Formats: sequence, structure tokens, C-alpha cells
Amino acid sequence: KVARSFFRILLRAAKKHDKTPALKGLLAAQRLKYYDRSNSNWVDVDTSRANPESIAMLQYFGALTRGGVFYAPEVSCKSLVIDFFKTKEPPFPQSIIEKIRTVDKLDVATAFIRILEGNIAKGRELGITDNIASNTSSLGAFEYSNTVEPGTLLLAHPLMVQPTFTRSIILVVEHNQNGSYGLVVNKRAPFSMHEVLDRLDARSGSSAYENKARKDLEAFRECDVYIGGPVGLQLISILHRFEGLAGAQALGPGVFLQRDLSGALELLRTGTARPTDFRLVMGHAGWGRGQLEGEVGLHCWLPVRLGAAALVQGRGSLAYYALGAPDKVRGPANAGGR
Repeated sequence: KVARSFFRILLRAAKKHDKTPALKGLLAAQRLKYYDRSNSNWVDVDTSRANPESIAMLQYFGALTRGGVFYAPEVSCKSLVIDFFKTKEPPFPQSIIEKIRTVDKLDVATAFIRILEGNIAKGRELGITDNIASNTSSLGAFEYSNTVEPGTLLLAHPLMVQPTFTRSIILVVEHNQNGSYGLVVNKRAPFSMHEVLDRLDARSGSSAYENKARKDLEAFRECDVYIGGPVGLQLISILHRFEGLAGAQALGPGVFLQRDLSGALELLRTGTARPTDFRLVMGHAGWGRGQLEGEVGLHCWLPVRLGAAALVQGRGSLAYYALGAPDKVRGPANAGGR
């Protein structure tokens, strides 16, 4: 009965961490320390020794961060606790396995409670337990993906504070041994296409190429403009849902990328499409050889695909995340709203 009571207390603390991602971030940021409520300070854990605190911290912290600088959003704290107490031999180095066997699991449960409850207490002091409450262990419409390929969505880690990519969703366009590039699809530009065209009108001495570009862009005056990343802001990509358009690159069901305007202009000219059927994206995000793999390994980005459950919920369309709400587009391939 005592063991069950301890386990229930521990599960409540683990569920609190799953419900409040900021608590995961707080513990991950301390790098093998836990908050001692009785002394109001952070205590270093000596992981070279096999004691209840080191076993609990190695299990929890190691699995929570998976070697990254941030916590892994797909990891459930509740599952970590359950798996630990169901496993006869936790995945620790063989050099301390024998010592671990001498430690009672009830003592480890007590240490777990001390670590998690202390972290919750510190979170309350900092005011983060009430202000941020969203379960990132549950990915909703998304499913975690072990691979990155064209059409994969990269979700920025909730703790990423780089202004360019905070809360970004990136649609991967290319990924190979030479590098990667993609488009941020959820960052609306702070200016409209109207303003872009007005600025072009105000310029004098434009070349024939610029004049043609200005004329072509006029047809897209009503389009939404998005900032696809910090690289190549002078270049415009078009996202749309028209299969078979010359030069289009398929990125997934109902999502195509166009790097020139000619095909889209023809659809507009014939009335097959309207300007709001297209999303204009200025710039892109780029990574050198192996750079994206390194950032994914550090949990800066969470690669995901849309799961089957999303289709049932009417929200599972790659086209939605790349092209926007269905009232902004039209055609038989329109997907459900978010």
C-alpha cells in the first residue's frame, strides 16, 4: 500500500510536467541538478555514484533530453516513470548496474518525487506553472517522424528564442547529403503585396527584367505574403494545390511548389484560379551539409508528419499547414480547417 501511494504521488508529479512543458524546460536547463525546497537551492547530482538521486536523475534527465540542449517534446514524463519501474534493469552503463541492484526502488521513487516536486515548487516561484499549460507530449494531428524528407514539417522547439524561428513551422523542400532548405509557412509578412508593388512603382531606372517582374506580380496583388526564412528574401516561391502545373514540385498531397510565375499566371488568365489560391513566400531557411541533422539531434526541430487521426478530425491536411485555412483556397482538393 505504501508503494502504491508513492507511485500515485509520483505519477501526479510526472503528469504535471507533461501538462506544463515549461517545467520540462526548467529541469533540462539545470543540467543534472534538482531544486531542494527545504534549502531553496539547486543541488548537483553526482551521477558517478549509484544512489537514489543519481538513478532517478539519470533515468529522467537522460531520457528527457536524449542528449540534446532542449527537452524532447515527444517524450512523456509519465511514460518514463512507468517504464522505469516496470524495467528490471534500467539502461545504465554496466559499471553501475550492479550498484543499482542494491538500491531499493521505493527509495528511487522517493528521489523521483523529491526531484519533480522540487521542480514544480520552483516553477511556481518563477510563475511558469500557471502561465504556460499546453501538452506538447501530445502532438495532436502530428506524428513524430524519424526521417526528414521533402514534405516533412519541422516544428520549432517551444524554447527556441531565436526571433527568426520562434514558433515556426517549416515545410522541407529539399534534403540531401549536400544540405537542406525549407519554407517557414506560418509567418505572415509585416507588409502586403500592395506595399511591395507600391515600392516597386516608386523606384526609378528599373531594368526591363524588374519591369516585367513588376507586371507579373500585379496579378498577385491580393495574395497573402509570408516570410519563408532569412535567406534570399529577394526571391519569391509560390505554394499552391494545382497538380500538373508545369514546373511544379510536389511536396505532399495537395501541396506544390512553383519557382516561377508563368504557370500560375496562365491559370489566373484563364480563370482556372484566383489570386488567393496561391501563397507567395519570400526567402527561405537553409542548412549546410549535416547541419539540419545536428539541430534535429539537439531537439531544436521536431520533424513530424500528419497522422491518420488528423483526417478523422478534419484537420489532417498538409495543404492546410502550407496553404492556410480552406476559405483562402478553393477547388476539389480543399482540406478541412485547423
